[in-house]
Amino acid sequence: ACEQVPLHRGCKRQNSVNDPHSTRLAAFEDLRYAKFSFDGVQGHKHAVFVPDHLELTPLVMEQVCTALDREMPSMFLTGISSLSHPSKLTSPQLRKCPDFSPLLAEARRSLGMDSIQSSTAPTGLPDQLIDIVDGVLEKKIGAMVGNITAAAFRTNVWTFTGPRISNFEIFIQHCLETGEAGAFRLVAAHMQDKAYMECAVAKQLMKDLFGSSQGLSAEAVRALSPLLLSSSLWDPAVNIAHEEFAQSGYEYWSFVSLDQQTTAGHPIVQWPWPHGDLFLLFYREENI
Repeated sequence: ACEQVPLHRGCKRQNSVNDPHSTRLAAFEDLRYAKFSFDGVQGHKHAVFVPDHLELTPLVMEQVCTALDREMPSMFLTGISSLSHPSKLTSPQLRKCPDFSPLLAEARRSLGMDSIQSSTAPTGLPDQLIDIVDGVLEKKIGAMVGNITAAAFRTNVWTFTGPRISNFEIFIQHCLETGEAGAFRLVAAHMQDKAYMECAVAKQLMKDLFGSSQGLSAEAVRALSPLLLSSSLWDPAVNIAHEEFAQSGYEYWSFVSLDQQTTAGHPIVQWPWPHGDLFLLFYREENI
C-alpha cells in the first residue's frame, strides 16, 4: 500500500515536549548544502543539512526547491508495507485466500499437477509451486508500482522515504533500473542516528558529506562539484558484515522487519536509502 502525504505534513517534524532543545521554525539561512554522487552510479544527488531543533515549513521547502531549480512537489507519496523481500511476498494465509485460486491452478498446470487440488491440504504447497506464485505476484506488484511512479512523475509527486524503508522503495528502484520514468525521491533521516554511527564506513560517509557542505544557495547548487563517495557499503563483494548480503546482495534476504536482530550489519540499516535524489539530513550541532 502507499499513502499520499500532503505537503504540510511532509515538511513538519514531530518534536517531543520533553526535548531539552528549544524548537523554532527553520529559516533558509540555517540550512547547509552538499552535492554528491556514489562511484559507479550515474547522476548526482543533493543533501540539505538541517539542525535537528528546527522545524521545516512549506515556505522554507519552497526556497529549497527554488535553489535546486525544481518545482515544489504537489504531494509526497510514501509506502506502507513490510520489508519482506519482493520475491517472497506470499504467506500461507494469503495463498489460502479464494482470490488466489486461479493463480494457484495455473501454477499447478504449469508443473503438470492436478489444477483443482485444494490449497488448504494439510501437506501444504510444494516449494516449487510457492516460488512460481511468489514470482507472479512480484511481477504484478512491480507493474503496479511502475504505473504509480510514472503517474507521480507526470504530476510532480515526490516519493518520501524516512529512515525505515519498506519494500515499496525496493520496487521503485527495480522500476528505475528497467528504464521506467520515476518520481523524484526525497529521503529524510537524522545523520547521527545510532545505527549509522555504529558503522565506521557509514559514519565516515556522513562526515565527508557534511565536511563538504556550505550555506545553501542557488549559487552553491550551481557552482559546487559533486563529492564522489564510495559505494562499497552497498557492494556485497566488499561489505561482508551481513552473511545474506555478502551472498546475495539485494537479490534476497530472509528478514521481514527492521526490528529483527537478523538485519544487523545489512546496509539497509547502516545508511539512509541511498537511491534518493534529495536528502534532508537532520543533525545535532554540538555533536558535529
